[in-house]
Amino acid sequence: MWAPCSDLLAQRICGYVHPPTEQRFCDAFHLHGIPNFTTVKGLEGSCDLPRDRTNILGLGNGSFLDRLCLHPRDHGFNHTELPLTEPLDWSSLIAPLEKTAIPDQHRQALLWNSGFFLWRCGPASDLDSGINLAQELLDSGQVAHTLALLQSAVEKMR
Repeated sequence: MWAPCSDLLAQRICGYVHPPTEQRFCDAFHLHGIPNFTTVKGLEGSCDLPRDRTNILGLGNGSFLDRLCLHPRDHGFNHTELPLTEPLDWSSLIAPLEKTAIPDQHRQALLWNSGFFLWRCGPASDLDSGINLAQELLDSGQVAHTLALLQSAVEKMR
């Protein structure tokens, strides 16, 4: 589970494969008094949104769950999925996070997922604005800068 938080919004995000698992997450959120959450029928049960099929999402808002089906092609994303690789392989592909250094298929996956989460977690008013914001943050170097700060903090903890 992923739990991005800000002063304005706390959002829990979980990935699942089978519908009974989604229901268990919903029940657990309700029992713990967590009103804001998102369920993602993601890649291999993760929170990653696929680009080659309709995304099935649950948007928890208080005591009910809204169902949202997103079609990647409606937002300019319609590709076959990337093969799953070791995390080290992915990080080497996106470092140094420059627009020209990231292979297009990886960039598209990054923008699709980042755009959705920027919208769902608050900084963007809709999905397309979230995708545009993700592109701006990536192209401006802000993503690379934040990644470097996080990597430095992790190294200091080791």
